[in-house]
Amino acid sequence: TALAAGRVVEVEWHGARAYALPDVADSEEMLADGLAGLAAENRLAVVVGADPAARTAALDRALDGRTDAVVLDEAHLLDQEAVLAAVDDLPEHAVLALSLDPALPLGPGPGAVALDLAAAGTCPVLVAERPADRHALDAARRDVAAGQVPRAVADDRSYVEVVVDSPDEALVRVGQLVGTSIPRAFGRSGDEVAVLLADGSLEPAAVAAAVPAGTAVERLDGPPRRTWPAVVVVLPGGGAPPSTRALLYAALMGGAEHVSLVHGCRDADDFRTHLAVADRPRRTRLPALLPSA
Repeated sequence: TALAAGRVVEVEWHGARAYALPDVADSEEMLADGLAGLAAENRLAVVVGADPAARTAALDRALDGRTDAVVLDEAHLLDQEAVLAAVDDLPEHAVLALSLDPALPLGPGPGAVALDLAAAGTCPVLVAERPADRHALDAARRDVAAGQVPRAVADDRSYVEVVVDSPDEALVRVGQLVGTSIPRAFGRSGDEVAVLLADGSLEPAAVAAAVPAGTAVERLDGPPRRTWPAVVVVLPGGGAPPSTRALLYAALMGGAEHVSLVHGCRDADDFRTHLAVADRPRRTRLPALLPSA
């Protein structure tokens, strides 16, 4: 068997017997021990907030210039091995801070270390102040992060909703937005604009043929690879598998100045199907192995 051959090891999972890959089990245990040691020395913290600059300011206030810190920014993308390497390489007396926007989708790999630490109460969790909303796009991001339907504002074009009745209409409207509306309103075109396609919405090849050359066309299956000045996000309508709240939030964060959201949702309840879908939880023993407050 796999157990006898050493390809898996027996572990405890929620009070019952389970099996894990040896490397993963060892990593979980070593990481839990390392994090517990740092927490006991008050050298571990989690910093959460939507704005990276605000997270940095919150950590600086907490440290008050008293010690060095190693900051693992965008910690939602880090797996257990990456955090374990940071623990092993941490300079003596330095603080390890895991900094993230907890509303963003998790990256690949096992574990969600910063979220596990925050949930267990193993170390201080610093909550960065959220800057005041400057425009409708900021408010839309805040709404989606809270699981609420975002609202467009008539005299604020930073966030625009375009409701369509069919994929064919969605394709036409995307072409109009990228080719005419966004360049006219914001002076952005070509590689300054991206189209992010949720599963079940439109085919990338069809969109690429409908928008000007140089426009990035990407599937929305994880955090956008970069930030563009303007982004068009396309969601499927009713009847198609919904996106997730985290992916939608990440898409709204992908446009620095403007986001157009094209969707076929019939009403607010239909739209809420996207907001109701959470990321699949990570199967890891780390929360059980971490010391609680």
